[in-house]
Amino acid sequence: MNLSKLSHFILITFLLFALVAPIEGISQSKTGFLTVTKVSDGDTFWVTHPSGKEEKVRLIGINSPESRKTGNKDVEFFGKEASAYAKQLLLT
Repeated sequence: MNLSKLSHFILITFLLFALVAPIEGISQSKTGFLTVTKVSDGDTFWVTHPSGKEEKVRLIGINSPESRKTGNKDVEFFGKEASAYAKQLLLT
């Protein structure tokens, strides 16, 4: 298979997946500002929607140290500080 045929195959495959797979972003409505109700640690918090539904939010690309002992995970160095900083940013 030469490069031209391979690139056409990849393009056609991508277009087929784009047509078949549902696109989430189009069906979602804008929610506006949400109220942060709880901060768990430096990368996890909860928000409340106008309907009253509470939802957990995890920040992508951020892995803060654990701030409390849960299951088999111990409190990690600077976990309490990461949690306090997230609370300062999100709850004020």
